[in-house]
Amino acid sequence: MAKSKGIVSIVVPCYNEEQNVDAFYRTVDNFSKTILYELEILYVNDGSTDNTLRNLHNIADKDRRVRIIDLSRNFGKEIATSAGIENATGEAIVLIDGDGQHPIELVGTFLTIWEMGTPVVVGVRVQNQKEGIVKKYGSKFFYSLFNRLSGVTLVPGVTDFCLIDRMVQLEYGKFTERNRITRGLIEWLGYKREYVPFSANARTAGEAGYTFSKLLSLALNSFISLSLKPLYFAFY
Repeated sequence: MAKSKGIVSIVVPCYNEEQNVDAFYRTVDNFSKTILYELEILYVNDGSTDNTLRNLHNIADKDRRVRIIDLSRNFGKEIATSAGIENATGEAIVLIDGDGQHPIELVGTFLTIWEMGTPVVVGVRVQNQKEGIVKKYGSKFFYSLFNRLSGVTLVPGVTDFCLIDRMVQLEYGKFTERNRITRGLIEWLGYKREYVPFSANARTAGEAGYTFSKLLSLALNSFISLSLKPLYFAFY
């Protein structure tokens, strides 16, 4: 049996994903057999009101690699993701949604790029199966508004599906913003990064949690937290 190269943390924020938990875990478990790293699978239950937490505990009882962070209420995906990043123990941390849309096999590509010295590897969505009109144009509006208002420029289609190195994790942990956007803060840190295009899968089950209003709120929060323009406006 080949010696493990180390530990990689898989951080999975979950909110009312009871229908997806088991299927997603199986894909991660199957993927783990194709790499030479030991996985830490860190689920963050973001105040789910369905059976997500119970299903997660059923998995954790059978797999020592699985850890669960159970938030006291629904704080939103960004805070849940940050909680996972802070508690991850791997040399590299992979952020991935638990609804099946992010192709787990792409993590192998992320790891290869990371091994060559790139501390941030980001998935860029170029196509989304069964994407609704609201999601499609809402995302375009989000990136346009974000790039106009914030102090950071995001590549259109960039997602939270990414890998960050331990040193990036430590710097990210110094942020104190409550209203935050993970992808924007990682970009703002300025570390060398590489982008990997991917086609998003259809959700395994259920409905997407991000609505147009939430995307708008996310863009406005980034305007406040990542830009000096509000201060200039207040001064004038």
